Amino acid sequence: MQRKALQAVCALMGVIAIGRFALPGLIWGAEWIDAGAAGPFADSEVRFFAAILLAVGALFFWIVPRIEQHVTLLRILMAGMFLGGLARLLSMALLGTPARPALVAQVIELGVPPAALLLQRGLRAGPT
Repeated sequence: MQRKALQAVCALMGVIAIGRFALPGLIWGAEWIDAGAAGPFADSEVRFFAAILLAVGALFFWIVPRIEQHVTLLRILMAGMFLGGLARLLSMALLGTPARPALVAQVIELGVPPAALLLQRGLRAGPT
């Protein structure tokens, strides 16, 4: 049961990373986040990080079939996600509350990693 739940979490994170963030960012750039007027730098940054999220999403999908064998990789992905949520908290403290999509992402980033790592603890660990 824990294995299937963890696999579902990883697959969902792959769908979110690719479908909700990577593809729109790659296709529409800064316009996707309503920052098109910010200029070429903002557009370049959005597209770059969208490409990174495409790779992250692919990694989430890659570990699903052999989840027990990818303990370290899953921990790295979840740590990165959690750190991103903490970075959003810092931004919120410094600049104020962002738009709703960023708040939803923050809830996911701060909530999913601890839950996934608890699920992972119940699996027999194999090689990283």
